[in-house]
Amino acid sequence: MIESGVVYEGQTWRSLSQVARHITGMNWNGPRFFGLTGEIDGLLCGYATTIPHLMLEDLFAERFGLRPIYAHGLQAGGATGMMALALAADLIAAGRCRTLLVVAGENRLTGQSRDQSVQTLAQVGDSETEVRNGASVPAYYALLAARYFHETGTSAEDMAELAVLMRRHAARHPGAHLSTPISTADVLASKTLLPVVS
Repeated sequence: MIESGVVYEGQTWRSLSQVARHITGMNWNGPRFFGLTGEIDGLLCGYATTIPHLMLEDLFAERFGLRPIYAHGLQAGGATGMMALALAADLIAAGRCRTLLVVAGENRLTGQSRDQSVQTLAQVGDSETEVRNGASVPAYYALLAARYFHETGTSAEDMAELAVLMRRHAARHPGAHLSTPISTADVLASKTLLPVVS
């Protein structure tokens, strides 16, 4: 989904119904064709810097023809996905929803320029203390990693193995931006953005 519609096979369509019509050659209710109606009574939608919409969950519901009884937008940086899953579990356990759709994603590679991405990420944090003093997203993650290393005894080699695993999984997607296999040695020899001091 993009601000002007839905992207399918590299082409922008105004709605899911248009995509369904393109696929089948017949008039279809797009959300029904893609199985997005009926059971879904909750929607949790992560933020997207490439679609800066105030209520992205409402936009998503409208574009995909959903009518959830509960819709919520989430924004927690790299923790957004896990936060959405935790909230989904809580909503189901509390009986507020039976079936939730959790969506998130954006394509900074084509959705915004490198400079726009850097500028967006540079604004993360408190404007009076953190941003003004040069704090950055890598710095925040370095602090979290340092604490994690300290508490668990995790090593740089352990984290390098995770990077190798994540690359291997990502490379299975045909549209992966980075698909060349890497080794633990490659990761350990790569440029350090910020040292993790434990």
